[in-house]
Amino acid sequence: IMEVAARLLTALPLHLDLTMAQHLLIGLVEVSSGVAGLIGESALNERVSMAAFMLGWAGLSVHCQVLSFLADSDLSSFSYLLGKVLHGLLSALFTAGLMHLFPLSQPVSSYLSVQAENLTLLEINRSLALATASAWLLWLGFSVVSILAIRASKKRGGKFIKCAL
Repeated sequence: IMEVAARLLTALPLHLDLTMAQHLLIGLVEVSSGVAGLIGESALNERVSMAAFMLGWAGLSVHCQVLSFLADSDLSSFSYLLGKVLHGLLSALFTAGLMHLFPLSQPVSSYLSVQAENLTLLEINRSLALATASAWLLWLGFSVVSILAIRASKKRGGKFIKCAL
């Protein structure tokens, strides 16, 4: 069934070869197997964009779990699934756009390994100072955004969930 469905996908104007269509179908069912199967000979930007779609979509196995919780609520299953399709499509589009703006000539791991190596060259006191300053700035930024969101919610008269900052 998967091979027939993959052949049908290659007939669509998605510019997929048979292998990528099979990986896409696997990713539609189960995200981790689909992403793991993307290692191959296809172009890096195609594989990264497809991985972004799969991660945004999340896979049918995840959706079955989520829909079992939605069954007892007033939330719409249709709007949830439509949102996940849009999430996958937008993830793939944004990723493809970013890959076009910032082309990668090597796998992402090679860029990260260079950054990790550069961090190891820093002395420990400087590394700790940078990490501490970064953590505080992120915390401060999230706190400001949270406070602004709470104030905006109060002005609209809406309800909001109280959380510890």
